Amino acid sequence: MKRAITHRAAFTLLEVLLVLVIIGLLAGLVAPQLFGMREKANVDAARGQVSLLHSACDNFRLSINDYPANLNQLVQGADLGSKWSGPYLDRVPKDPWGHEYVYEYQPGGARPRIYSVGRDGQPGTGDDVYEEEAQQ
Repeated sequence: MKRAITHRAAFTLLEVLLVLVIIGLLAGLVAPQLFGMREKANVDAARGQVSLLHSACDNFRLSINDYPANLNQLVQGADLGSKWSGPYLDRVPKDPWGHEYVYEYQPGGARPRIYSVGRDGQPGTGDDVYEEEAQQ
């Protein structure tokens, strides 16, 4: 009596390794594209927040007749007297990378410089983010 030969339905080690290599190659091609889009989204978000901070500072100036000495005065300005009609913001946001925004008060009534230090957290580097028209 002959015994029936049965084949197991399974993958060989070579097939599994080939699939893993293909998945790795696809991930290597797609991942940089996705991370690039995320970085652009962070830059756009930072630019929008800088614009929001500038608008809040402009509103502050309309009330007090000067720009705030720091961003915290947009939220709490009890020491500024009755002219302060804030808060102008609920809270001072952090940039998309978790850093504080840089605020540089300009004497003489000039609009303050507000910018994000970008992903590296260092001011004066190429990844700093300014409002579109104030970009330097």
